[in-house]
This record gives sequence, C-alpha cells and structure tokens, in this order.
Amino acid sequence: MVGFTLSGSLSNFTRPSDNRLQYNGAATVLVMAIASLNITAVATTSVSIAITKNGAAPSNGSAVQGALPMTAGISANFSPSTIVSLATSDYLSVWVLSTVATTISVANCTLSAKS
Repeated sequence: MVGFTLSGSLSNFTRPSDNRLQYNGAATVLVMAIASLNITAVATTSVSIAITKNGAAPSNGSAVQGALPMTAGISANFSPSTIVSLATSDYLSVWVLSTVATTISVANCTLSAKS
C-alpha cells in the first residue's frame, strides 16, 4: 500500500519510510496498535486488513480484520486493532488484501500505537 505516514509527537516512534511506524525505545513494550482506513474497491470483492510487525506478510497470527465484503465503487471504513510486543527497531505496517485482482484505493490510513 503506497501512502504517507507521520510520526507526529509520538514518544520513541519514528517514520523511517512510508507506511512504517518504528519503535526506537530501549525497553520492550506492549502497545495497542490501531489502524483506521477508508478504502474503495474498483470491483466487488472481499478484503482483509492486517496490522503486521516487521514487514511479515499477513497470516492467521496477524491482527486481521478479514472477509469484509466491498461493493464496487462504494467506500467503507475499517478499524482493526491488536496488542503487540515491540522491541527496539521493530516496526508496524498495514496491509490490505483482496480476494480478487482489483484496484483498492486507500483515501485515509491512520496507524497509531499506545502503550
């Protein structure tokens, strides 16, 4: 997902590249990771949205909000969340997956982490 990520005033977090929120604190912490997305699909499909750690592809172990029906051309809002352990240099990212080959447009994506 191509996008833009801001680290804002988060303590111990940076944005080393787009779509990454990286933890740079010294101690390992548990955080609540929350994403908020507004997406539109070109074709009717079902989507899964996942918050993953360190670039891992989404799996059953990821925080997945899945099998969500999408009607072509209609935008929808989704807000997956998970609790995840982060050590120094770990990062979070958001994945959007579709059951059919189609274009998915993400109008807004906010990713936050709260300890």
